[in-house]
This record gives sequence, C-alpha cells and structure tokens, in this order.
Amino acid sequence: MRNIIVGLVALAVALAFFGCGEEETPPPSPPSITAPEVTPIPYDDSIKVVWTQSPEHNEEGFAGYYLYVSKNVSLEDMDEAALGTHLVFTSPTSDTEYLMTDYFGDTLEDGAIYYFGVRAVRTTENGDTVSPIEVVETSPVMLGGGRIYFIGSDTVCGFNFEHNIALTVDQTDPEPDMVLDTSTTSESGLVIKSPHLAGTVWTGVSQFKILGVGNIDDFPETADADWEEQVDVSSTKVTVVKTAQNHYVKLKITSFGTDEEGRYYINFQYKYQTKTNYPHF
Repeated sequence: MRNIIVGLVALAVALAFFGCGEEETPPPSPPSITAPEVTPIPYDDSIKVVWTQSPEHNEEGFAGYYLYVSKNVSLEDMDEAALGTHLVFTSPTSDTEYLMTDYFGDTLEDGAIYYFGVRAVRTTENGDTVSPIEVVETSPVMLGGGRIYFIGSDTVCGFNFEHNIALTVDQTDPEPDMVLDTSTTSESGLVIKSPHLAGTVWTGVSQFKILGVGNIDDFPETADADWEEQVDVSSTKVTVVKTAQNHYVKLKITSFGTDEEGRYYINFQYKYQTKTNYPHF
C-alpha cells in the first residue's frame, strides 16, 4: 500500500513538472505596417493626391494601398463600415498617386473640402495587417499668373488674385492684393508688400510670409501666424499671401529683373484659395 501511495505521489509530481502534454503555442501576430505620408495638390478642376512608399513597401507580403476620399466629412473618425463606402479602389493599388477629376461622378465643387485617406496593407500567413489611416484635406483652387512692375513706374504695379488682373496706381476697383516696390535691404532689391503701404488711395491690408525654399506644390497648407506686411522677392522661395478678404494665396516668383526700359519687374504664378479662411492650397 505504501508503495502505491509513493508511486501516485511521484506521478503527480511528474505531471506537475512536465505537464499533461504539449501546450499549444499561439500563432505570432501579423507584422506591423506603417502609413505613408500623403500630400494633396489641388488645381481648378481636379485634385492630385500623392503619397510616399510605406517603409514596408518592398517587404514580403506587401499588398499595396487603400485610398479613401470624402466630401465635407472627415475620414478620421469613421469606423471600418463607413470607410468602406469611401474606397476609391476595391482592392489595394500599387500606385502612389491619384488624380481625382470627379467625386464619384460629380464635378468637383469650389469651396467644398475633400478629405483623402491612405492606408498600407500587407498579407501574410498570419493574417492581414492594415496601417492606421493618414488623412489630409484640401479644396479646389484658382490658378493664375502675371507680371507687375515696381510702383515707381508708369505701368501696372499691383495685382488682384481673385480677378487675375494687374493694376495701375489709379485703379481702385478692384484694389490689388500686393504691390511691387524697390528696397535697399532686400537681397534682390525688390519686395512685395501690402497695398496700404503703397502711398496711394489703396487701403487693403494684405499679409505675407515665406513658406520655404521649393516648388509651389511643396507646401499644401499654412498656419495663420507669423505674418509680415512685406517680404523680399526671391525666385527660390514660395510665399503665402493672406488677402484683405481672408483668402490664402500661394505664390511662386518665377523670374525678376529689369526690362529694356530699365523698369524692375517680377513674373509669378499662384494658387488662389476661393474658400475664405481656409489655409489649404
């Protein structure tokens, strides 16, 4: 009897130590994936959205990108079911840009806000992994360009972006949003400045700041801060103008110099946001 008891105790100890059998190892979690960086580029009748490659783009199982677009409703707080109704492609795409010329069959609307979201997807034997959604927004803009001369000349020296028109000092309807003047402190010898500083009957107050060095589409938005009443003329930098009517304008000076008559001038291109108080362009 004692031997039986000793045996049972030994068996219990062995079972406790070694277990009753092999425990099942849980399958590893699907590998993580990172959302790409997304940039919207608006035009007057279309919007292009571009995104960088996800860091996992070239790794095993990478499937592509889901693109979502919504009008006037942000994508950030939508659940999976709602997001699914805003998919541009039903399956992941390998592309990293998309030109939107209509919104699910409707012409793009001036003043409407369009939200774009991109998620990266990878598929492995352990399941699908979808990155968080990266959301950006923008609205169609008006494209334009022109040439103006410095305010001491006898020709056009101011420019109104909304009407895409250059103005002389005696024109007041409409008033300009910027004027060109000379400067002893600017490296280029020229500045663009608010019309109320021109010494004419113009009273409109515009504000300016430099966004940075680059091309006009490198800066999709701005903060409403750090404004000045004038900025130096530069062909390497992108400027933003906030007009007296609270429209944001992204400006790129393409060239400057003097003409055959010795008059200073600038050539420029711009994107004018028709939606007031909306700093996306």
